[in-house]
Amino acid sequence: MKIPILLLLFFLSFQSVFSQQLVRKGFHFYLDEALLDTTELKQLLANEPETLRLFLKAENKKTLVSLLVLPGSAMIGYEIGRFTATGSIGSKKQLIAGGGLTVVGLFLSRGLKSKYDEVLKRYNNKSKQAAAQQISVLATSAGLGVRISF
Repeated sequence: MKIPILLLLFFLSFQSVFSQQLVRKGFHFYLDEALLDTTELKQLLANEPETLRLFLKAENKKTLVSLLVLPGSAMIGYEIGRFTATGSIGSKKQLIAGGGLTVVGLFLSRGLKSKYDEVLKRYNNKSKQAAAQQISVLATSAGLGVRISF
């Protein structure tokens, strides 16, 4: 009696191997606790062109935001540092330009999190469907059975 139960538990644990979850912590992506770089993530999403396209859009938006926010913040920081060190007021134009770049960059970054969340949702839904198609346990009048489909 113990052997069929152990066999059933083995097959159920085997099914969980196929259901890998893609998660995001900050701007880092993990596939079952394994850190993925951008190239590996692109290869992982290559089988799903719509999800890959959405991921590339999010990456392009992140790059654009970085190109706006980082120089803008540096311009503001330079002027604050110069004022702190010397006590003289520097260029107001540089402060305004830096503030403008930072505000525009932060405004553009509003939908970035939702784009990444959509990529995760699409990938994880596809992997759940694929895992469901791999192995299933059947109960019939004759007993238990395992169906493996590809």
